[in-house]
Amino acid sequence: LSIQAAINYIREQSKNKLKGGMIVFPQGTYKISKKITIDTSYTQLKGLGSVIIKANSNFKDLYILEVGSSLTSDYVIIENIKFEKSQSNPFNIDFDSDKYGAGRTYDFTTSNAGILMNDAHYYRIENCHFTGLRLGVFLLGAWSGAVNKCIFEFNNRHIQADSNRGGTRANNFICIEDSRFGTAILNGGLCLMNIASLNIINCNLENMKHSGIYLNKCTRIKMSQLHMESNAIDVDIKPKTAFHFQPTVFKTKEDDACPEVYDGFFVVLNACHGVNISDCSMGGHDYDNNSLSEYYDTLFPLRGFILNVYCIDSIYVSHSRFDGMAPIAFCQNYDKTSSLFVFEDINCRPIWKLHNVKGSTVLD
Repeated sequence: LSIQAAINYIREQSKNKLKGGMIVFPQGTYKISKKITIDTSYTQLKGLGSVIIKANSNFKDLYILEVGSSLTSDYVIIENIKFEKSQSNPFNIDFDSDKYGAGRTYDFTTSNAGILMNDAHYYRIENCHFTGLRLGVFLLGAWSGAVNKCIFEFNNRHIQADSNRGGTRANNFICIEDSRFGTAILNGGLCLMNIASLNIINCNLENMKHSGIYLNKCTRIKMSQLHMESNAIDVDIKPKTAFHFQPTVFKTKEDDACPEVYDGFFVVLNACHGVNISDCSMGGHDYDNNSLSEYYDTLFPLRGFILNVYCIDSIYVSHSRFDGMAPIAFCQNYDKTSSLFVFEDINCRPIWKLHNVKGSTVLD
């Protein structure tokens, strides 16, 4: 019995054909040649032990798992499953873009992603692992859900979210919590857009090729207890410009990558509102020896930690630590951005590089 057949079976056994049930996966590796689709509510996929769902060499679909392909699927839970595609870690070998996409253009439209939550509501993705994928999780019009206790590593991008469906912003809430984000190959870690209420809490984000977090037109943002280290670094794969900023099936340029003009920061906040950052640590390895200054610079963002791009109101940063090298300042405003930073209880080294935004406030 295939995974899809099991999902269809529990739906047919239900008195309400729009409701599913629980499917339990015994420990093992499950290779699939086509995507898994969930178009029912109250459906749970749960792995017991080490469970891997892997796209085989004949896989042609964009996603390994699609939730809500034709009907809105609510209360779907994906738990304790690893999603992957057989691809090599490019940091241990000579870079070969053929392993990830369409050769020299680095086009990820021919590679697959992990999970698409398509207009799904009240979902939960928990204790899952995503590796070697074009994209780990895509939350498209999904709201009131959570990604908890997951691991993302060696993906092109880890999480992408956009609640703007049909030109309107859903009254949504997304929580990303207790998760670990490792190396993102080209397009950075988290790219989240049009989210009306967003919590990113107790996460570790390290070794992103570009920005660790890129938020565009999000409101009521809480980022707390984040450790961010060695992001926005120039890994020696020397891609062409088009490799990390090009149109894709994800529809918009902003979906594909943090625009290059904003690159080189751990966090980019673009036209956001109600931003609170607290109890965070941003930096890298500690080197005090001046003879290591050249190496020291490569471990920290080329430009800074937080970039404010025309945010609507002040960005509040409190009880946090900044440590490293930045050419200008750790926190900066882009172009003629007029909104300010408000800092409280900041441990910063060197302190004079905290910010260069005239009018920003540093509280005792």
